[in-house]
Amino acid sequence: MHIDMTQIDADMTMSVKLAEDDRESAGKATLARKTVTFNLPKGFNKQSVHPDLLALAGLITFYPWIGKRLDLSFAVSQGFADTVKAASKIEIANVSDRIQKRTTGENARPGLAFSGGVDSIAALAIMPENTVPVFSCRTAPPNGGRTLYKADAPLHAIKEMNAAGKDTFLVESDLEWVREPVGFAIDPSPAVPLLLLADLFELDAIGFGTIAEAAYRTGGAAFLDYSKRGVFTQWQTIFHSVGIDYYNCVAGLSEMCTTSIALQSEFGHLAQSCVRGLAGKPCMSCVKCFRKSLIEASMSGNWPSESEVSRMMANRAIRNYLSDAPIRLEIILAAAMMNYAGRDPLLLALQKRVAPKTWNVSFTQGWYGPSLQTMVPQKYRQETTDRMLNYIPQMTGEQEEAFRSFEIGPVMAAKNREVEEFLAILEANASPTVVG
Repeated sequence: MHIDMTQIDADMTMSVKLAEDDRESAGKATLARKTVTFNLPKGFNKQSVHPDLLALAGLITFYPWIGKRLDLSFAVSQGFADTVKAASKIEIANVSDRIQKRTTGENARPGLAFSGGVDSIAALAIMPENTVPVFSCRTAPPNGGRTLYKADAPLHAIKEMNAAGKDTFLVESDLEWVREPVGFAIDPSPAVPLLLLADLFELDAIGFGTIAEAAYRTGGAAFLDYSKRGVFTQWQTIFHSVGIDYYNCVAGLSEMCTTSIALQSEFGHLAQSCVRGLAGKPCMSCVKCFRKSLIEASMSGNWPSESEVSRMMANRAIRNYLSDAPIRLEIILAAAMMNYAGRDPLLLALQKRVAPKTWNVSFTQGWYGPSLQTMVPQKYRQETTDRMLNYIPQMTGEQEEAFRSFEIGPVMAAKNREVEEFLAILEANASPTVVG
């Protein structure tokens, strides 16, 4: 694959030409566009960006469709090319011995791939004060297509955070439209705007909102050590070669913990994970809204009304979500329903279905300490620890063992009767007039 990069005013465009060994389909991801344009903040100049950063941004953007070789319209350092070859088996053609490895100075700081959601706001709260949040905003669909996606909430958060003195940046791009179906091509894709801005903002680390349920597969079939997963080790190695560390400070936190942190933090009132509603007005018809509403209710004691619960559970998307066995992130629903003491028949049925009082999920209320050693750069570990403990206690040794040993399979094997009863209640509640 050949990647060319050009800049006109604030817009930087990547354009690709496919070679014979490249592919237009990789699994379920199809290459839908061969150009990507980023609208970057004032002060950005492509000529001032280390070429290895530009190359890494291009590599991530088109990674699923690159064959054996990547040709660039500029040269990169030998060290970067060697690292990419070792980590991905992709050979970078344009290499120059004159280009030195990118380094950072004493004033370097971390950036955050900011989304405006609960996990992202929590990450910002426990990262250093000088962290630079950058929101990657998806542009409107190409050719005037339709979408349910709304960026109103994160855009409102950015406006309010800047007004409060927290410099927060917006990068609009069609990065997510490169892939069909729409979305980020690979896990590190949200970092692409920060890589382009890393020299302008003097970044030496990039933070993500990857929580324990995604990082360690908590509540799934079995515990997986994120620091040993290929998706982490491969990209961490490549990021290191451009002077950037992975900074996954919320990887040891459950969704229960990130919600608690967000609610307590300075900008917690701006957190909204729903991307279908307006600022301050989530749609309350998507799975995220349903789950988040129960998590927040478990902390505030203000549970949704019976009519609201009935309406949400009758929604097709939410009903389908709750019909799975196990339910995705069932462990979080169990933690949220642990202390429910109301009389709503649907919530009582859900509580019985997830059976929170028959299995120990107390570890969802604490921070998994070992995540610090591999997920947080040495430079930021002490400050991250101090800030974390202002919000969330560290897991005990017993909780850490429960965290690592938990498996959903044996739990579900003992729930067949509860699952059947709950499905019948769900079906009875569904109204034919409700459209999901």
